[in-house]
Amino acid sequence: MPTASRRRSAPSTSPASLSRCCSCKAARDKLADLGILKPVVEGLGPKATLHEVEGGDHSFAVLKKSGRSNEEALTEVLDALTTWIGGLA
Repeated sequence: MPTASRRRSAPSTSPASLSRCCSCKAARDKLADLGILKPVVEGLGPKATLHEVEGGDHSFAVLKKSGRSNEEALTEVLDALTTWIGGLA
């Protein structure tokens, strides 16, 4: 597991070197802190897109109490990716 200081450091990615990037992130996924990820994506500008799946874990599975099924959460991810890919043309 990374140390606390390594988890807090943002990657040094130059917006000029980035072609295009779409990231789907589940809100309950503990592998990437949204507090760190959101500013990094915003700093990359319009070439980077972040889609957040509310209530999902690392595999986008949602809790039953969310009122959504895992299939609905995965459909949301696929819809976001389809829209993003459609914008590349």
